[in-house]
Amino acid sequence: MSDPMEDLPYEDRIAHIRLRFVDSLGERFEEIRTALKSGPDESSRDSHVRTIHRLFHDMAGSAAMLEIEVLESAVRPAVHIAERVDAAQSELTDDEKHELDAIIEQAQAVAVQLREQFRPT
Repeated sequence: MSDPMEDLPYEDRIAHIRLRFVDSLGERFEEIRTALKSGPDESSRDSHVRTIHRLFHDMAGSAAMLEIEVLESAVRPAVHIAERVDAAQSELTDDEKHELDAIIEQAQAVAVQLREQFRPT
């Protein structure tokens, strides 16, 4: 069975992937918020901060790859915070958590605009 996406022009396939990514942002932000509120997970191979770092990094990297610069720019400061704390093998302070929450709020506002922008007409 062939993939219906294969028949689409490249630009249309990318547009479809962008839209799927933008539609997934709510769940992604919720996953990050849940990770921020929870403590270290002993069953996880990654540290608590590494998980948060990875989630922000994946979001920023996907946005960059899909050429959604406005989202990548909004999320990149969170990547830097989590990366610095992860590299120090430390835990996030309350101030850092509040800063990450503020970045998420900004990025969610961007996501709302992106849904409107990328929604097919």
